[in-house]
Amino acid sequence: MEKDELNISQLRFENGQLVERADEERVGEQPAADPVEPGEETGFVVEVKSGAIEVNSGLREVVELHGHALDFGPRSHAEDYAQQLSASGGELRVQAAPENEPRDIDAYLIADHSPSIAEPAEIDGETLTFDVGEDDLEWG
Repeated sequence: MEKDELNISQLRFENGQLVERADEERVGEQPAADPVEPGEETGFVVEVKSGAIEVNSGLREVVELHGHALDFGPRSHAEDYAQQLSASGGELRVQAAPENEPRDIDAYLIADHSPSIAEPAEIDGETLTFDVGEDDLEWG
């Protein structure tokens, strides 16, 4: 088989899950569904955490309009909404609330980050500083 005949594509994973190829690779597919908005349906309540607001400026306006508790239909709508917001700002994800959560909250909307940063942002002698956000960690 000639090199040009090979059908090679790069798979992409996020949070251990296979995600679809970029839009430019989706030839002939249907456009994405209509955007999800909080409050259109109820049944799944997501609390917006302050760290999420810090990384995603668009979320600040959402909290001003709807408060810190956002209502969605099923969990999948909340996850779709997190992806929508992530596309225009800092990465967000939905994390299930613990079973002992005393309030009527099903999940939290939190900042998504990669805990696997391997490259130090700064090396000073034997001290390595890793850029992991506001509170950088030092090892040395």
